[in-house]
Amino acid sequence: MIDRDTIRAATGHDFDIEPVAAVGDLYSRHADSILSYAVTADLLPVLSWNDRITHVFCAPKLVAEVPRHVQPLACEDPLWAFFALVDYLAGSRDFAQSVVDPTCRADGSWVAPTGVQVGADVTLQPFSSVYEATTIGAGTLVRSGAVIGIDSFQHQRTSKGIISPRHDGDLRIGEKVEIGANCAISRGFSYRDTIIADEVKIDANVSISHGVEIG
Repeated sequence: MIDRDTIRAATGHDFDIEPVAAVGDLYSRHADSILSYAVTADLLPVLSWNDRITHVFCAPKLVAEVPRHVQPLACEDPLWAFFALVDYLAGSRDFAQSVVDPTCRADGSWVAPTGVQVGADVTLQPFSSVYEATTIGAGTLVRSGAVIGIDSFQHQRTSKGIISPRHDGDLRIGEKVEIGANCAISRGFSYRDTIIADEVKIDANVSISHGVEIG
């Protein structure tokens, strides 16, 4: 849950609010109570039909246009406040120790010590890397140089400079997947995990961004 203390720690702003279940964009419907953001007035009509958005960061001049069922959190730079919160939530995640099946062949590869689960008969070829928040299904092959579970290109220009929020989602790779050499696959961001379904085959030098689903 995201409460008053969490928002204060992440942004320095102090809002008297009830706890919120999740963060997301204005079209999000993945939780019963969602904190979002609106930079311009033309996006506010979305709030009239999306009853899952209960709180919204917005500029003071937009407060009067926010529907009554949504609590406006007025701040000078709502874009910065939202992504600072996302970054804070991502950095606050606690990962358990990584679990790698004893049948995994991983000579010369690197697996993060926490936050990774690797199934049976997985092959991680030399110079491949697996970062936190990644699950790899049985029988999957990760070829040399592939980097999986990373943060992808997510940068926002704000009044406080460019903010590059860490990613708070997961990467879920199914069984019998083949990931080509030098691929870069990102973990999920905001409320969308990255999902590579069973038996997907990916060529070399492919970049897959956060929130992509392939199946």
